[in-house]
Amino acid sequence: MPLRLLDANVFIQAKNSYYSFDLVPAFWSWLEIQATAGALASIDLVYKELKDGSDELARWVKDRRQAIFHVGSSSPVVAGHIASLYTWARGEGYREHTIKDFMASADPFLVGTAASLGAMVVTQETPAGNSRKKVKIPDACVSLGVLWEPTFDMMRSLGARFT
Repeated sequence: MPLRLLDANVFIQAKNSYYSFDLVPAFWSWLEIQATAGALASIDLVYKELKDGSDELARWVKDRRQAIFHVGSSSPVVAGHIASLYTWARGEGYREHTIKDFMASADPFLVGTAASLGAMVVTQETPAGNSRKKVKIPDACVSLGVLWEPTFDMMRSLGARFT
């Protein structure tokens, strides 16, 4: 089973809606258990995106830097994948400012790191289809041959059960 690398929106959407800390603390414990087992992790740049808030998620993230957000996203191999993503996005007809926004985020590093490790990306984004307004992680994954799945599919695959 491949390592799953989690996008920032997995944490943000869970906190803001269906798995808020006060309603389903078991979800957050489950993430830690799965990380300890080596089933999931996230990259250093996702950590940087999430740690600067003043909410419960930022505090939770800071306390789990080494447990979950330990995967480095800086290497020559990752850089090569990021360059491929840039070339792909240009070839797909995205506007330059859209590509620039994508490249300035953690997203290409997440996808590039997954490609370099043979990992799967977990994201709440959905493919863009014919829209070229935003480069979406699932489309970037497909361009590099990286598997991706939404949070609930990850949970089913890893056997999550909250009672």
